[in-house]
Amino acid sequence: MRRSSEPRVSVVIPAYNAQDFIAETLESALDQSFRSFEIIVVDDGSTDGTAAVVERYRDRGVILLKQTNFGLPASRNRALSVAQGEYVAPLDSDDLWESTYLERMTEFLDANPEVSIAFSDQLFFGNSKFSGRRYQEVYPPSPPITFAKLAGGSSNISLSATLRREVFTRIGLFDEEMTEGAEDFDLWLRALHAGCRIEPVPCVLAHYRRHVDSLSNSKPVEKAVLYALGKWRGEKSLTPPEREAVETTYLRIQAYLDVREAIGHTHTGDYALALAALRRACEYNPKWRYRVAQLGLAVWPGLTRVVLRGVN
Repeated sequence: MRRSSEPRVSVVIPAYNAQDFIAETLESALDQSFRSFEIIVVDDGSTDGTAAVVERYRDRGVILLKQTNFGLPASRNRALSVAQGEYVAPLDSDDLWESTYLERMTEFLDANPEVSIAFSDQLFFGNSKFSGRRYQEVYPPSPPITFAKLAGGSSNISLSATLRREVFTRIGLFDEEMTEGAEDFDLWLRALHAGCRIEPVPCVLAHYRRHVDSLSNSKPVEKAVLYALGKWRGEKSLTPPEREAVETTYLRIQAYLDVREAIGHTHTGDYALALAALRRACEYNPKWRYRVAQLGLAVWPGLTRVVLRGVN
């Protein structure tokens, strides 16, 4: 049973070289109309002044944990190891919350005990082509959210989420092998497969910053998504629609990565390797062949014609 002195929500903030943004993030987290929360920041081996900035917030109750650079999933798990709240609210070190974020999210979960995870809408800002637009407009949640719809890309879930702590007890923590992003996507898939219900809260309560050093800009997220989906290939407990969604998306992303690899080899003059990568793209996903052709003919027409003749 939860003691009355314990916070209802644990705010989990992993931070790596975040000195330019984390003060603003912490201010938005501290300025909540809902007051029963704790804030746990994990400094993941930063080489800048991140820890010094967070230290200034210790007298306002912010907990700072330090570790060597183990990556984002491990940082979240470190925070979860000491978290006391019945709800967990992840927050990236450069994103912002509206002052009513925790109030609205806890109210929603309190009123809907059958929902395990709720996520709000958010606005893009910063260095993004979507700046000023809503996340759920660009990436629709399309409820009801199911494993097949999430794996197939027709449903989307943002990380401006609040989870019941029991979700982690049920399905485990973030996968620390996922060092390149998409650990949240992996967690949502596992939660849905375990029968957890995930619901969108259709109002803007957060702001999603994009900048040059953002994880989603600096690391190959597609490879991480591929890794997450790869764990489900051959999983016998999946239904036929779930299995088809996993396989279709996996092959589509693999084809995209192969085309990107082919372009890289072409720029370095490694045409044999480019040819092999482009051929793999066509073989992985025949339905994607026309996109391969369109891109390839624009970049290196002679090489592409050779490949397309070979897969006819």
